Amino acid sequence: MSLRTLRLTCVCVAFTFANAFVLGADELGNERYRMKSIAKTVSDEIEKRYYDPNLKGLNWKGLLEETKQKIDNAKNVPEMLTAIYVMVDKLKDSHTHFLPPSVNVKLKYGFEAKPIGDDIRIYRVRAQFTGGDGRIQDRRQDYRYERPYRGTIQLR
Repeated sequence: MSLRTLRLTCVCVAFTFANAFVLGADELGNERYRMKSIAKTVSDEIEKRYYDPNLKGLNWKGLLEETKQKIDNAKNVPEMLTAIYVMVDKLKDSHTHFLPPSVNVKLKYGFEAKPIGDDIRIYRVRAQFTGGDGRIQDRRQDYRYERPYRGTIQLR
């Protein structure tokens, strides 16, 4: 192995380790930023809309900074959400709560069903088929059932 090849290999290995260190330093960086933004928004809304302009004598700006510190030190998203919840809970008000943002995920199984009595009824089926040429052909067909579904669905 020549000296030039050895140098190039060392530089590549060093670059790989440095890059991995920088990129892997904080996997939750985006979530931390998002949670700090949520904490700021919650804080601003409470300052603007809370019935007591003195916020029960709490140092609200200090609580916000403390919450941001907890978010920086959190090891996962639930700990970050808990920090925001604790900030709001310090008001000790039965009508003021922090409800975390929900996950906007809707699973699509290709059919829609509803429980009716003891049965589950499928009332709509949506299907996509792959044609002989490998392209997806969208063939949406609605199936409405008068009685409970029992068996297989045969699509035309």
